[in-house]
Amino acid sequence: MSFPMDEMDEIINDFIAEAQEDLESLDQKFVQLEKTPGDTALLNDIFRAVHTIKGAAGFLGFEDIVKVAHSGEDILNKLRKGEMSMTPLIMDGILSATDIIGVMINNLKEHNNKKEKFEPVVKALEGLLAGGGKEAAKAKPGKKAAAKKVEAKPAKKAAAKKAEPKTAKKAVKGKA
Repeated sequence: MSFPMDEMDEIINDFIAEAQEDLESLDQKFVQLEKTPGDTALLNDIFRAVHTIKGAAGFLGFEDIVKVAHSGEDILNKLRKGEMSMTPLIMDGILSATDIIGVMINNLKEHNNKKEKFEPVVKALEGLLAGGGKEAAKAKPGKKAAAKKVEAKPAKKAAAKKAEPKTAKKAVKGKA
């Protein structure tokens, strides 16, 4: 399916706005989840929000966002089915995933084509999934890398504002 570029810009802008709203909502839901980790309805809501972001990102060709969201979705699915129990490590992994998704979406918004290093977060989530929620040796670097990304957010926003604006067309071509 092909869209004229001005329509594509509008679609991407709608995706960015909706994804940012979903991420803000997720922040509040994660606070609730820490208080009630076995709340299946809440886990279903969180799963649906991540699934929605993943689906829209996939439609637009933002494969890096899809990969991170899919990894988070796998863990959330196990949690909501009762196949895993929430642990601090799992919560950290899910938070790292949504944080890096937020950075990627902000990069789209700022027309920043920088490719984020999301692989450590995905590997950490895969390690947690394989270990049934227990710490895996491969999970540690991902958590540290994700923490660095979270700390770097304000600097990235400032740098993006100083950078010369680019069109969403370039972001789509580069599959930011």
